[in-house]
Amino acid sequence: MTAASLDRREFLVSTGVVAGGMALALSATDAAAMAPWQPDKPLGFEFTPWIEIAADSTVTLRVPNPESGNGTMTQMAMNIAEELHCAWGDIKVECASVHRDYVENHIYTKASLPFFSGHGTDKERMLHCMTLGASARERLKTAAAARWKVERGEVTARDSILSHAASGRALRFGEVAAEAAKLALLTEPMLKPQSEWTLIGKTSPSKLFIPDVANGSAVFGIDVKLPGMVHAALMQVPVMGGRLKSHKPE
Repeated sequence: MTAASLDRREFLVSTGVVAGGMALALSATDAAAMAPWQPDKPLGFEFTPWIEIAADSTVTLRVPNPESGNGTMTQMAMNIAEELHCAWGDIKVECASVHRDYVENHIYTKASLPFFSGHGTDKERMLHCMTLGASARERLKTAAAARWKVERGEVTARDSILSHAASGRALRFGEVAAEAAKLALLTEPMLKPQSEWTLIGKTSPSKLFIPDVANGSAVFGIDVKLPGMVHAALMQVPVMGGRLKSHKPE
């Protein structure tokens, strides 16, 4: 086997041609505006950097784990929706902004929730996402209760609708999102026991990125073009069991 001699840039450029793609941004909105290297583009009323709810009840979820085809973003959306009690059809998912994470002290990548994290952090991600959903739900209920002048415990949330059974009144999430986004809870709510789950493990919604892949609007790593950019990828050895013998350092 002949040893290859490559400097660092040649290695990056030559291996880029064998790279696959990883979906970076998924939503019906403009792909360039929600690319993870750009600041977040406000789409509604922000409850946390992860969750926005618009006046039309669209729930935009920003998650730090890009979609690679295995449904990671859909899984995280299910975790949030399980506690938020929004309608699945109201959900849009996009990549969290790397730019925002950097300038706002790692709001997306604290503790064990880094970008590209694998199955080792599933439990932590799930707990974090469900807590975010529960907190947003209770803030919505609090806003509805204040408008109706009733106790929050009398308000229920289901499929993006807030209801007060005693009076028959109802509001969509978007109708009180502006007020709810300004609220802070004195204590965070307890999560539902697994026996009360209605989404996780109970249904299998289509992966959220499939329409974007089908219509060609999904942005993949291989699609990105920036000034002076090079691509990095693993170079496949041409024979079984082969190893890199040497390369030329920069």
